[in-house]
Amino acid sequence: MFVFEQLAEHAKFQPEKIISSYHGRELSYKQFYQQAKNLAGYFQRKGYKKADKIALFLHNSDYFLLSYYACQIAGFTVTPVNTKLTTPEVEYIFTHSEAKALIYDVRFNEKLKNINLQIFEDLLDVGVNMDISNWKPVHVMNYGYDNLEVQRNEPIRTVAELDVKEILITPEGDTVIDFGQNFAGHLRVFMQGEAGTEVTFEHTEELNKEGNFTYPFSNSTREQKDKYILKGSGEEIFEPRFTYHGFRYVRIRGLEGTWKKEQFKGMAISSDNEMSGSFLCSNDKLNRLQQNILWSQLSNTIGIPTDCPTREKAGWTGDVVVYGKTACFNQNMKKFFEEWLKSVRLEQLEDGQVLNIVPMVKNYVHMSMMSSLGWGDVIVTLPWQLYQVYGDKKILEDNYDAMTKWINFVEKLADEQLPPEVASMSGRQLENQHYLINTGFHFGDWLVPSVVNEDGFADGSASSFLTGHTVSTTLYASMTDIMKEVNEVLGYKQSAEYYNQLGKRIREAFEEEYLMTDGKLKNDLQGIYVLALQMNMVSNDKREQILQRLVELVEDNNNCMDTGFMSVPFILDVLSENGRNDIAYRLLYQNQCPSWLYEVEHGATTMWESWNAIKPDGTRDECSFNHYAFGCVGDWEYRNLLGIRNLGIGYDHLSICPDLDCGLDWAKGHYDCVHGRISVEWKLDGKLVIAEVDIPVNVTAQLKIGNEEKIVGSGKYQICSQK
Repeated sequence: MFVFEQLAEHAKFQPEKIISSYHGRELSYKQFYQQAKNLAGYFQRKGYKKADKIALFLHNSDYFLLSYYACQIAGFTVTPVNTKLTTPEVEYIFTHSEAKALIYDVRFNEKLKNINLQIFEDLLDVGVNMDISNWKPVHVMNYGYDNLEVQRNEPIRTVAELDVKEILITPEGDTVIDFGQNFAGHLRVFMQGEAGTEVTFEHTEELNKEGNFTYPFSNSTREQKDKYILKGSGEEIFEPRFTYHGFRYVRIRGLEGTWKKEQFKGMAISSDNEMSGSFLCSNDKLNRLQQNILWSQLSNTIGIPTDCPTREKAGWTGDVVVYGKTACFNQNMKKFFEEWLKSVRLEQLEDGQVLNIVPMVKNYVHMSMMSSLGWGDVIVTLPWQLYQVYGDKKILEDNYDAMTKWINFVEKLADEQLPPEVASMSGRQLENQHYLINTGFHFGDWLVPSVVNEDGFADGSASSFLTGHTVSTTLYASMTDIMKEVNEVLGYKQSAEYYNQLGKRIREAFEEEYLMTDGKLKNDLQGIYVLALQMNMVSNDKREQILQRLVELVEDNNNCMDTGFMSVPFILDVLSENGRNDIAYRLLYQNQCPSWLYEVEHGATTMWESWNAIKPDGTRDECSFNHYAFGCVGDWEYRNLLGIRNLGIGYDHLSICPDLDCGLDWAKGHYDCVHGRISVEWKLDGKLVIAEVDIPVNVTAQLKIGNEEKIVGSGKYQICSQK
């Protein structure tokens, strides 16, 4: 037998010479030596000391050698045990020995079942090409149990099992399976083959325009690649347990030419939040849009709200600001969001800043000391939305301090962080600067479609620099409105009035500094006009000219939107609530880029991160194809096409007023509020509208369907009226 020093010499002078094999792999001297060092380091980290006795109960000679050399490195005394001994003999030896631990072969489980020793099984496969000898030990800390809480949100489960739609052979000759639906989850694969056969599964959301497999982040830490090595013992099932991917397509390498559709299942996972809403209508494209919205929601509510299930899986707060209302229509999100808001509060900085990503993850540590208007606002907007939807005042009480800290930070930012231009200002103009967000980086109207990079795709950073300050000022004003309402609910009348006055002053500064004499805003983009109208940033006598300019911008843009993250949730409301339903429906039914139905007509099965993620020529952007933010239109569809509007708190008072001039022949759906199910079904029959409405207990509703208008309580109602 080699002594360890001889092995070290061979590793130095004949490093590549093969001397052994285990687990089906050949080992060189160098690898064998490194493996022994790794194993020795493991023992030392477990707390064993020099001169401790370690028993070896191993049949395989290579395993024995590795363990033996590892013990030599660590300075242990080795006690070999004859593996041919009977169970009573083995038990006697270990009962009367001074061995502190045992390294054994799993095949001897029966012989060792009564042995009271620290047992190490299968420690040898710790990476033959990886140096872990300098890894630091783990220290067990006693924190107690006071900081542990019951998980109150729903567990993550498989929510759907998808069949393969088609097995493709791409122009480049790759075997690719297509599930026909983009989703978040993993594969379940049934296969068999020779032992040692390696099969790789690479996941992606889209093929390129030629129909070949592509994933922008292959060969990086963000790749979506799984590998499986067959053991060769009949049918084997591969199903990952500790990862998930975002994908529709999977490229398979290994076992080529043998695959059948029935060998695969796509296991879609999500937090198992109860479904609470549905929407279906006479327009198939709108129905597909609703499905896309829901699939993106399922894909990005896995434990926490995320931006995408592929490259990031990060809890970007701005996405929730944009999409929160729609999420609560589709599913009961109360416990899910309440649990996440705890993390938002824990991550909040001492100065009140709310981070852009919660929970903060290592690859975004450079952002751990910064925040942005619109993103940090989630601590204000989300609790208020949850209170309005579910009627639980405790949500406001739990988050009130964090809400106040955030808006105090924003107020201080506006008041103290002034641009260099103030040096030449005086009087009212100088005073106004203290009520505007006009310094620092803010995401603004992220991903404005007309702001593009050299490749013609939407440029998020450029959108931010162009819109960040103007957009942030409108969001600042909107937050004061929410804080006024919150303080009134909680009985803090003085604070409520403070925020009322602060909001008025912000709006005065905005109009005086940003509205020009020709009726245009200095930042002449659709999104700025949308936010100016939605957040009431100009006086009533100026609203009509702001609205008219918005309409002009839409019409000049081929009746398409040019709105980014912060403005798109409001564009249809702004138009429909200010007498321009005609423009709102042009945008809803638009099929040119950028639009919701453009995505549908280009094969989308989830919502895209960027409006032009696929160009008209088929070129793909390197972005996510599963981002729920622009699915915020779902909220508008529930309220306008179904007509379900919350007029109270927790839907204790509501209206049912579907827009019968929406271009549909019929629509139906429901929403399960805290009082029960609200359902609406209407259809046009010539000049008549026929509707069925169900109102739950403890709810009053204003019904306005066609010429029929009345206030009702709970019950089922059938209506036949002139349109």
